[in-house]
Amino acid sequence: MTHHNNDVKTNIFNKVVTHVHPPQTTTVYKLHINHQHYFPHTESCVNECCETHTMSEYRLPHVVLKDHSDFNLLNLPFL
Repeated sequence: MTHHNNDVKTNIFNKVVTHVHPPQTTTVYKLHINHQHYFPHTESCVNECCETHTMSEYRLPHVVLKDHSDFNLLNLPFL
């Protein structure tokens, strides 16, 4: 039997392979909108006027005016 003497030299090289696993953080910003409804009370006023014109048998005394400058409704005699 023949015996071969084989010399085997093993060289080992180390290689570093980096694997990056970054942590992931999610920040959620939430906006809450509060709709406030106001119903202020307001008041208003309405003035109304009603008039009636009737024809009567009663006649005012006859007033004679000399010219238009003497005409004044407030001074007419109402009886």
